[in-house]
Amino acid sequence: MLDGHKPDDFIIGIKQTRRLIQSGEVKKCYVAKDVNPYIIDPFIEMCEKMGVEIIYVDTKKELGKKCGIDVDASVAALK
Repeated sequence: MLDGHKPDDFIIGIKQTRRLIQSGEVKKCYVAKDVNPYIIDPFIEMCEKMGVEIIYVDTKKELGKKCGIDVDASVAALK
C-alpha cells in the first residue's frame, strides 16, 4: 500500500482524480513516471497550480499494485 494507507483512501485514474483536485479534496497525488507526457503533463501542471503534492512512482504497473488493483494505474490520489 502507498504510505500505509488503505485502498479505500485512494481515487485511481486521471479523470476521477482531476475532479477531486478541482474540488479541493486531494492532499497528494501519486504519478507513474512512464505515463505519456502528452497525457500527464497537463495533469501535473494542474496539481502544481492547486498546491497538490506529487509523488512519483517508477511504473504504472507498480502504482496499480501499490493501490491494491490488478491493472496498471497512471495516477492515484489520496483523499
